[in-house]
Amino acid sequence: SALRAFAEIRGWPTTPQVYRHRLTYAQLLIGVGRDSDAARVLDEITEIGFTPGPIEVVWALERARVNERLGNDEKAMRDYSYVFDAWRNADPLLLPMVDEAREALARLAAEN
Repeated sequence: SALRAFAEIRGWPTTPQVYRHRLTYAQLLIGVGRDSDAARVLDEITEIGFTPGPIEVVWALERARVNERLGNDEKAMRDYSYVFDAWRNADPLLLPMVDEAREALARLAAEN
Protein backbone atom coordinates (compact mmCIF):
# COMPACT_ATOMS: atom_id res chain seq x y z
CA SER A 1 0.00 0.00 0.00
CA ALA A 2 2.92 2.36 0.66
CA LEU A 3 4.20 1.85 -2.89
CA ARG A 4 0.78 2.74 -4.29
CA ALA A 5 0.52 5.83 -2.10
CA PHE A 6 3.98 7.10 -3.01
CA ALA A 7 3.46 6.33 -6.70
CA GLU A 8 0.61 8.83 -6.73
CA ILE A 9 2.88 11.70 -5.68
CA ARG A 10 3.84 13.68 -8.74
CA GLY A 11 7.51 13.63 -9.59
CA TRP A 12 10.28 16.16 -9.81
CA PRO A 13 10.43 18.87 -11.15
CA THR A 14 6.67 19.33 -11.27
CA THR A 15 6.53 19.69 -7.51
CA PRO A 16 10.05 20.20 -6.18
CA GLN A 17 8.97 20.32 -2.55
CA VAL A 18 8.18 16.58 -2.62
CA TYR A 19 11.61 15.26 -3.57
CA ARG A 20 12.05 13.75 -0.08
CA HIS A 21 8.90 11.75 -0.72
CA ARG A 22 10.33 10.64 -4.06
CA LEU A 23 13.47 9.44 -2.27
CA THR A 24 11.34 7.39 0.10
CA TYR A 25 9.43 5.99 -2.86
CA ALA A 26 12.70 4.98 -4.54
CA GLN A 27 13.89 3.35 -1.32
CA LEU A 28 10.65 1.36 -1.12
CA LEU A 29 11.12 0.23 -4.72
CA ILE A 30 14.67 -0.85 -3.90
CA GLY A 31 13.38 -2.75 -0.89
CA VAL A 32 11.12 -4.89 -3.06
CA GLY A 33 13.78 -5.47 -5.73
CA ARG A 34 12.50 -3.01 -8.33
CA ASP A 35 15.87 -1.38 -9.07
CA SER A 36 14.98 -0.26 -12.59
CA ASP A 37 11.90 1.57 -11.35
CA ALA A 38 13.91 3.06 -8.50
CA ALA A 39 16.56 4.25 -10.95
CA ARG A 40 13.92 6.10 -12.96
CA VAL A 41 12.73 7.90 -9.82
CA LEU A 42 16.28 8.67 -8.69
CA ASP A 43 17.15 10.03 -12.13
CA GLU A 44 14.54 12.77 -11.64
CA ILE A 45 17.28 14.81 -9.99
CA THR A 46 20.67 14.53 -11.64
CA GLU A 47 22.17 17.91 -10.84
CA ILE A 48 22.08 19.60 -7.48
CA GLY A 49 22.87 23.26 -8.01
CA PHE A 50 23.51 24.30 -4.43
CA THR A 51 25.50 23.19 -1.41
CA PRO A 52 24.08 19.75 -0.75
CA GLY A 53 22.22 18.96 2.39
CA PRO A 54 22.17 15.46 3.83
CA ILE A 55 19.11 14.39 1.84
CA GLU A 56 20.76 15.28 -1.47
CA VAL A 57 23.85 13.25 -0.64
CA VAL A 58 21.72 10.28 0.45
CA TRP A 59 19.81 10.64 -2.85
CA ALA A 60 23.09 10.42 -4.78
CA LEU A 61 24.25 7.43 -2.72
CA GLU A 62 21.00 5.54 -3.37
CA ARG A 63 21.29 6.35 -7.08
CA ALA A 64 24.92 5.13 -7.11
CA ARG A 65 23.98 1.84 -5.44
CA VAL A 66 21.10 1.19 -7.83
CA ASN A 67 23.14 2.04 -10.89
CA GLU A 68 25.96 -0.23 -9.76
CA ARG A 69 23.53 -3.13 -9.33
CA LEU A 70 22.08 -2.39 -12.78
CA GLY A 71 25.56 -2.36 -14.35
CA ASN A 72 25.53 1.38 -15.09
CA ASP A 73 29.08 1.83 -13.83
CA GLU A 74 29.65 5.30 -15.25
CA LYS A 75 26.56 6.69 -13.49
CA ALA A 76 27.44 4.82 -10.31
CA MET A 77 30.97 6.22 -10.30
CA ARG A 78 29.65 9.75 -10.88
CA ASP A 79 27.39 9.52 -7.86
CA TYR A 80 29.82 7.69 -5.58
CA SER A 81 32.31 10.48 -6.41
CA TYR A 82 29.69 13.07 -5.50
CA VAL A 83 29.10 11.41 -2.12
CA PHE A 84 32.81 11.11 -1.44
CA ASP A 85 33.50 14.73 -2.39
CA ALA A 86 30.53 16.09 -0.43
CA TRP A 87 31.31 14.25 2.79
CA ARG A 88 35.02 13.47 2.73
CA ASN A 89 35.45 15.64 5.85
CA ALA A 90 32.17 14.61 7.41
CA ASP A 91 31.30 13.92 11.00
CA PRO A 92 32.06 10.38 12.19
CA LEU A 93 28.39 9.39 11.88
CA LEU A 94 28.57 9.87 8.11
CA LEU A 95 31.94 8.24 7.54
CA PRO A 96 30.50 4.76 6.80
CA MET A 97 28.79 6.25 3.73
CA VAL A 98 32.02 7.99 2.69
CA ASP A 99 33.89 4.70 3.14
CA GLU A 100 31.25 2.90 1.07
CA ALA A 101 31.62 5.45 -1.72
CA ARG A 102 35.43 5.28 -1.66
CA GLU A 103 35.42 1.46 -1.70
CA ALA A 104 32.87 1.38 -4.53
CA LEU A 105 34.94 3.82 -6.58
CA ALA A 106 38.04 1.64 -6.14
CA ARG A 107 36.09 -1.50 -7.00
CA LEU A 108 34.48 0.00 -10.11
CA ALA A 109 37.75 1.53 -11.29
CA ALA A 110 39.45 -1.88 -11.00
CA GLU A 111 36.65 -3.54 -12.98
CA ASN A 112 36.73 -0.97 -15.81
